[in-house]
Formats: sequence, C-alpha cells, structure tokens
Amino acid sequence: MTTGIATFDPGAELAYHAHPFSESITLLRGQAVVEVEGRRYELEPLDNVVVPKELAHFAKNTKYNERAVFHIAMASDSPTRVAVSPVLSAPLDGRLGKRSKGP
Repeated sequence: MTTGIATFDPGAELAYHAHPFSESITLLRGQAVVEVEGRRYELEPLDNVVVPKELAHFAKNTKYNERAVFHIAMASDSPTRVAVSPVLSAPLDGRLGKRSKGP
C-alpha cells in the first residue's frame, strides 16, 4: 500500500492513465473532476472515488483560482502508471458530447 498527497495547481490535470492495481482518490480541498472509463465524477472536499485496477482514468482541478489537494491510496508498494488514450465523454463544461457509433 502506498499513500500520498497530490496537489494540482489551478486548472491542472493528470492525463488519462491506468494502473495494474486499484487506487482510491479523495479530494481534501478544492473542486475537481475524476473520470473513470468516460464516467465523470464531480468531487467536492471529502468525496472519494475508487478506481479498479487497469481502468483508464484522469483527474482535473476544475478551479482556475485555487489548488486542489487529493489524498491517494494505491494497492501497491511500487506504484506505476501507463498513459492511455482518452475515453470519449462529455466536455468538462457540462455539455453533452456525441458518441460515435461503433462498426
């Protein structure tokens, strides 16, 4: 188990990525969005999202005048992450996006 504090500057984001272990993300201060496989979770202080292993996710500080502070807990003693392609979702301004139809 590895835990830590991550601070995002105003408007900062961590691009889509995945881990070979589960991760718990708790927002301690500010406002943020965490997306998991295209599902958006708008977080306020003390909200928590648990990301199962190998699911693509990203985080963004939605405030442009305040830092966001997260507590993270990862089920690994040597955390790693792999960058992955973004998952189609609605834009961060809240408007619904159009999903393309598969083959």
